[in-house]
Amino acid sequence: MAGKAAWRRRAERGNVSLIFALLSPVILVLLAFVVDIAAVDLKKREFQGAADLAAILSAQNLSDYENVALLNLAANGFSTRSVDTGGAASDADLPRTKALVETGTYVADPDIPPAERFVPGDQSVNAVRVTASYDGELFFAARLAAPPRLTARSVAYVSSQAAFSIGTRLARVEGGLANDILNALLGTNVSLSVMDYEALLAADAALFQTLDTLNTEASLSAVTYGDVLQSDVTLAQLAQACASGMPAGDPARNALSRIAADSGARNTSFRLGEIIDLGTLSPSRLGTIDGPYAARVRALDLLAASAALANGEHQVTLDLGADIPGIAGIHAALLVGERPQFSPWLSLTDLETTNVRTMQTRLLVEADVDGLSALAGTRVHLPVYLELAAASARLANVSCPGGREDNGTVDLLVTPSVARLRIGEAEPDALVSFRKDKPIRPARLVDTPLLDVYGKASIDVGGRTPQLLRFTAADVTNGTIRTVSSKDLAASLTASLVGELDIRVKAAGLSLASPSQVQAALSTTLEPVAGEIDEILATVLSIAGVSVGEADVRVNGLYCRHAVLVQ
Repeated sequence: MAGKAAWRRRAERGNVSLIFALLSPVILVLLAFVVDIAAVDLKKREFQGAADLAAILSAQNLSDYENVALLNLAANGFSTRSVDTGGAASDADLPRTKALVETGTYVADPDIPPAERFVPGDQSVNAVRVTASYDGELFFAARLAAPPRLTARSVAYVSSQAAFSIGTRLARVEGGLANDILNALLGTNVSLSVMDYEALLAADAALFQTLDTLNTEASLSAVTYGDVLQSDVTLAQLAQACASGMPAGDPARNALSRIAADSGARNTSFRLGEIIDLGTLSPSRLGTIDGPYAARVRALDLLAASAALANGEHQVTLDLGADIPGIAGIHAALLVGERPQFSPWLSLTDLETTNVRTMQTRLLVEADVDGLSALAGTRVHLPVYLELAAASARLANVSCPGGREDNGTVDLLVTPSVARLRIGEAEPDALVSFRKDKPIRPARLVDTPLLDVYGKASIDVGGRTPQLLRFTAADVTNGTIRTVSSKDLAASLTASLVGELDIRVKAAGLSLASPSQVQAALSTTLEPVAGEIDEILATVLSIAGVSVGEADVRVNGLYCRHAVLVQ
């Protein structure tokens, strides 16, 4: 029995040895595959990491994006040749890595499928995509399987945004004219001096700090800047929020506080979100945005834009008095329209599709001009009617080399306003609503028992061709305003109109003069005051935020971020 048991044990050991001998090659092959698979997986992760780093660094250096990407791949052990150029590295053998480096536009929109958010191209470049392939190696299984081809794709995105606005800059104010216009626009009854207005023109308010203060001033309990923009506030609360950010004793602070204390300002409410678009910064929590390149706005511009929003399409009637030499009296009626829908006054964006626009405007200025001896001292009634389309500005490019604001530049495409100026009588409805488009009749320029003179004239000013403006980082911090003017802008609009006058003379009983003589007499009478009427036109429109044949734009803020991996 003992012999049989020993024999049985020897037989079992022999079977195990035999099985091990038979399976050893298979085990070795499997081990080889495991080692190779692990090595390939490690290489794949290294390759993807190298592609990610190449995309990030090339997005940070868009001016030399391809060279930066290829050099970084090579530095990480993946010597490359570009699919674009077909160039090879300096190695004797053909590199095993191929790479396609593309610039394009990445839109961080959750409504767009991730695979479609990057669009290759050379317009509005804000991202780089690196698509690379690598011929891998098998150490033990090279005779049994083909080497794998590893692929990697990375998209890096640089978030560079600019805040920009459009309007007009009022260089100076004359007497009580600005007082009358601004009070009519704001719905207030505040008496401000020329020094007060000059202080307001020079006063910049930090936009985000103002919104922080407005949240407290209006008791909003908002959490984000977007919450503040979508809340109802009054003009008084906004003026006080602007004033709070200015030093004590600042004349602008005192002027803003007086506006805030006016009963009309307390009764004027609106939502800032209709004129200010903060884009991706809207969800930012209050108190989190600051710095030298954070958006700043001129306090007077912000108040005027807000008042226009609060009042909607409305008419302002002004009696400008008779303080101008040669002019017996002058009256103005201004119809301010609403901004086009989805077109704010200030926008913060990186998208070329975003436009900011001024308001559509109509203005009638009626001047009674003292007659000269050529017209026997007869007073001349001169109605100048102006229709002004909206000027616009669009973001063309934001560049932030190295992700730094101090090296940044912003390009804007600006289209000045198109205006039609006429001498003629406007229908009353024309200055009530933009929905009413009434013809302009010849105006009665001279009205006497013996002589009636009717006249009309029309000129068009402005163009629809956008002009490119570039702003540097220094322009942003200095609050630089740049102006785009139409090439056909005349030195004197009123004088140009008078030169185009087409007149008709009616005499009661006898003819006192031929039309050419009357026209010459009118020109002699009106030309000395043409510059004064131009000044009134420009001032009224400037305070309303528009100007004839021009557009004033400003880059209010610049926001640069380091490149981040998005795919």
